[in-house]
Amino acid sequence: LYAPELCQYGCGKYYYRYILPVHEQDECPNRPLHVIIESSQTNKKKLTELEVKYQEQEVLLSDCKTEVDTLKKNMQELKEKYKMEIREKEEQQQKMSEMEQELSVLQACTDFTAGKVPQWLIPVSHYYFPPFIRVMNSFSKYKKASSTWYSPPFQTQPDGYKLQLQVVADGSGHGKGTHVSVRVHLMKGENDAKLEWPFKGQIVVRLLNWREDKHYIEKVINFSDDDPLQSCSRVIEGEEASIGLGYDRFVSHADLDHSPEENTEYLCDDMLCFQVYKITLQSGPEVPSWYITPVSASPYLL
Repeated sequence: LYAPELCQYGCGKYYYRYILPVHEQDECPNRPLHVIIESSQTNKKKLTELEVKYQEQEVLLSDCKTEVDTLKKNMQELKEKYKMEIREKEEQQQKMSEMEQELSVLQACTDFTAGKVPQWLIPVSHYYFPPFIRVMNSFSKYKKASSTWYSPPFQTQPDGYKLQLQVVADGSGHGKGTHVSVRVHLMKGENDAKLEWPFKGQIVVRLLNWREDKHYIEKVINFSDDDPLQSCSRVIEGEEASIGLGYDRFVSHADLDHSPEENTEYLCDDMLCFQVYKITLQSGPEVPSWYITPVSASPYLL
């Protein structure tokens, strides 16, 4: 089997027995004409078989491409459906938050009729431009869960920047466990394309006193060139800026309860009452004079 043998057609070359038939049929220059014809027919037959297999593979590949395109289309449709469901869920959550806010306002009106709420905290109407009030309900629940309360969105002025108040009842950063933290986040708004960026201005936030119309806690939240761009740039991805500005130590937990000496009580019936009192812009359109509220007006009046 492994001994070299001489080609029978007289070319003078030796091959091992298992290779010799291939040489004599396809390679030997002295092979007879009938061998050449037979080899050509065999090769032609093999070529035809290969062409048929190639065509079958092309059909199979085309079918696979069609299936892949169908799967890609189905996947894209599922992604769009998922995004739509997420948007609908976020819209529902936003509507629920706004309904809870409206409910708290109505509850405040009801409590006022029973003599529970002071007159300066009662809304005559509800607006989304400063000055206005946002009531945080279930303070103890948020504090125990170390979770964040999100106010309904508001605007600096008609066709202005969209913002949101975020309150961490148990504190964050340097105020963790000892203070209430308050921050303002920019949000993606309907008018962003017409506004100047980055956002610059001062936002005056107050925590109101349930006992009387004074001794409120007031902080100024400043958006300037010195702040991180993520906090004051236009929101492109998501619904809100990744970084908000405010105070880790807006108010101490110890100062929330009733103080007879100061006649203050900031936490009443598990509620905090925040007022976005004033917004002064250094970017974007000027605040129209027709809706600026006199300082003596009710927090809910424009």
